[in-house]
Amino acid sequence: MANESASPVVYPLTRGWRFFLHLCALGGLALVILPTLAWLKKAPDWTPWQITGVLAALAVSSLLGAWAARIKRYRIEIFADRIRYCAAWSSRELRLEDIAGYRILTTQYTPTLLIIPVSKRRKKISTALCYERKGEMLGWIAGHITDLDQQAVDDELAEIITDTSFGSTEEERIGRLAFAKKCMLPLNIVAGGAVAWALFFPRPYDLAIGSLIALPVIGLAMVVYFRGLVRLDGNPKSAYPNAGTVVVLPPIILMLRAFLDWHLLSWSDTWPTIAGLTIVTTGVVVACARDARRKWTLVGTILFSALYVYGAATHINCQYDHSEPLVYESQVSARHVSRGKHTSYHITLTPFVDDETSREIDVPRETYERLHEGARVQIGVFEGALGIPWFLVR
Repeated sequence: MANESASPVVYPLTRGWRFFLHLCALGGLALVILPTLAWLKKAPDWTPWQITGVLAALAVSSLLGAWAARIKRYRIEIFADRIRYCAAWSSRELRLEDIAGYRILTTQYTPTLLIIPVSKRRKKISTALCYERKGEMLGWIAGHITDLDQQAVDDELAEIITDTSFGSTEEERIGRLAFAKKCMLPLNIVAGGAVAWALFFPRPYDLAIGSLIALPVIGLAMVVYFRGLVRLDGNPKSAYPNAGTVVVLPPIILMLRAFLDWHLLSWSDTWPTIAGLTIVTTGVVVACARDARRKWTLVGTILFSALYVYGAATHINCQYDHSEPLVYESQVSARHVSRGKHTSYHITLTPFVDDETSREIDVPRETYERLHEGARVQIGVFEGALGIPWFLVR
């Protein structure tokens, strides 16, 4: 191993990642060269713009070609007393005594290794974990460098065990921590299921949306019941049980369902109610959860309170509105389908209320297929149970 020899142990990129990066470089070259050649063939006059474009294409192509030739330089080198990261154009090295610790960040495609120096003036080493013999490399790192995530968990656990607000004895505090974890695990699982239910198949509708409205309240109640032992930060690596899934995911889907399912007439009629309720909701959360008072957690609290209030208020305002509608005439001036992770159907309506402009709205697939461009439609405008006007396409 590295501590037995002066020469480093080298961990190069895996073959799969080398192939992928070479493919990206070749794809980039094709995207630059082929349109440039087509452009020159179509307009062969060497104008200043064409010369500039060709020079720019040559410069980008040269950089991509040089990068492709240097992909093999990506590697981690471990010495007895230091670690070095080599990229295509540069390298970064930290001695063991200069390293505060390491973290492994969970990202969408592959985990990222982060090696943090003691001095903030030194640059950290950050690289995706896509190297050969990764397990061997991480084993050496774990044996020689402090795991900052585990250290944070240990510190939090010691904090819990010594905090008398969680129990009068150490055994009582440990027991309360175990009980909180047992309560929060199934609740977070239920929240994840409710989110999927409301997002993909919200039937029966009231029950699906009602679960999203209720879950954040239940999560906040758990924070109060356990007197701060349950946190809102949603950190899965924390020693504290958290209600992150319960209080964060439902407001997002509530907002999305409100946007997809209901059409508010005017934002100017909506924002005073939403803003006022958001302030009240944020105040309640901050009063109940101490960790919500920290700077960035407070910012998140305000954001998710706004999403929750918008989604819940829109649902209550429209679903439980029993007012008689005012009926207006409109026409479909355009229609299109947006495809991606979620397919949505859009129609554009001509103005149907004074001082209003044409507006594009999402509609169910069956409504989209029924209404062709130029079709005349009736619009029912309702008062709203909370006094927020909304409309329905008939």
